[in-house]
Amino acid sequence: MKVNVDAAPFKISSTCAAAVARDENGLFLRASSVVFSGVSDTEQLEALACRKALVLAVDLDLQQLRVAKCLNVVRNVHGARMGSYGQIIKEIKARMTNFTSIDIVHKGRESNVGMYGFRVRLMAFVTSSL
Repeated sequence: MKVNVDAAPFKISSTCAAAVARDENGLFLRASSVVFSGVSDTEQLEALACRKALVLAVDLDLQQLRVAKCLNVVRNVHGARMGSYGQIIKEIKARMTNFTSIDIVHKGRESNVGMYGFRVRLMAFVTSSL
């Protein structure tokens, strides 16, 4: 299974992290998102989106998982350095033990096209709900 993640600001003081799970054929399984207030660091948001992907995978009872994420978050998850969002990286590393196979990899924006439409719709919904 593959979970694409993304994060972005959508209001002056609010941001959103989202995860979309698809099966091996690319069919939609489930999506999940969370809105944050006061979080503006892009890498921290990307790490929060990665954590959201792991929570979504547990909810779907997935044992094998591939998460596509930004390069610095991937480096921090696989390395000793944890960045300014070290607590989130520690939690991601701890959650990774829940899976028989997990691969957190860097994928460029061009491979994450499906997330763009989801993010636009999500932000429209959230801002209309406020």
